[in-house]
Amino acid sequence: MTQVIEKTLCATDNRLCMQGNCASCNTKEIIYNTQNKSRMLKWQEWVRRSKIINDKTGKGRLKVTKNVKEINEGTVEELIEKFRVAIIALKKHIFNIKMQYRSYRIAIDDLKNDEALLHIDFSENYNGKYYEEIQPHHFGGSWKQITLHTGVLYIKPQGADKA
Repeated sequence: MTQVIEKTLCATDNRLCMQGNCASCNTKEIIYNTQNKSRMLKWQEWVRRSKIINDKTGKGRLKVTKNVKEINEGTVEELIEKFRVAIIALKKHIFNIKMQYRSYRIAIDDLKNDEALLHIDFSENYNGKYYEEIQPHHFGGSWKQITLHTGVLYIKPQGADKA
């Protein structure tokens, strides 16, 4: 995928290029074989779907949004257009990841002796299980939930160049 993106850009570290605002990059395109562009085909695609469900009490209703994989059908031309739009979004996403990582690295490397950097990641939820459990418990009777919060504290030791 990196090679595909690089073919449509002047430079991967240039904000204008990665965000689709460079005059030179806008003329660069992926070359597709369009001989069969009206041919029908099927593909799988991750999409966000919302639905209304009853809450745990059964008295209220909640809107839940999930990512689900769906099978779509259309022409080769329609799939190429979906891919073209996805590449535009992916370039922006990759640029943001690179800039975020670069800023993160600079913040850690440039810590002063009287500073600390605390990085706390997203929490993960797990359901506890007993080694041997009765059937109703296995199907969600009263599982205990465990939430894991991970974190790292960076400090610069006395006399060190980096944290």
